[in-house]
Amino acid sequence: MFFFVLWLLPVFVRGAQQNSTILESGHVEYKVAVLGNNSDPNVEWNAAHLAKLRSIGFNIIQLNLAWGWRPNDEPLNIEDVIDLPVDLQEKLPQVVPLRSDPSPAARALRRANLHRRIQLCHAAGLRAIFHFGAPYNAHERYGDARPIV
Repeated sequence: MFFFVLWLLPVFVRGAQQNSTILESGHVEYKVAVLGNNSDPNVEWNAAHLAKLRSIGFNIIQLNLAWGWRPNDEPLNIEDVIDLPVDLQEKLPQVVPLRSDPSPAARALRRANLHRRIQLCHAAGLRAIFHFGAPYNAHERYGDARPIV
């Protein structure tokens, strides 16, 4: 079973009449799905689930859901999937510990999972959104209000 959330975002677009999401009004209709939810984060990303979402009218899917407690080590921040070159690691160290597994193997696995999800989305005719924070800053350490979870 899967759970999805729908957002409708009308966006004015000029000169793109060939796009199937363009309405007669000249607006784009985005129907964004989310696969999984925080009470059941183990929903499988597979062709059948994505085909079902497409068949009921979704045309975009968000690739990741990193709830505050980070189920399955989902990527939440750009640092969770990107390795800085060694020379930049020295110049731009990650001074705030990430709330994910910081190992290169875990980062590579998260990146591979994102690539797999993107391929599945494109095969199903869906656009993909990678929703991330950048940079990670551990709000409570800097006196900011904690994110509401």
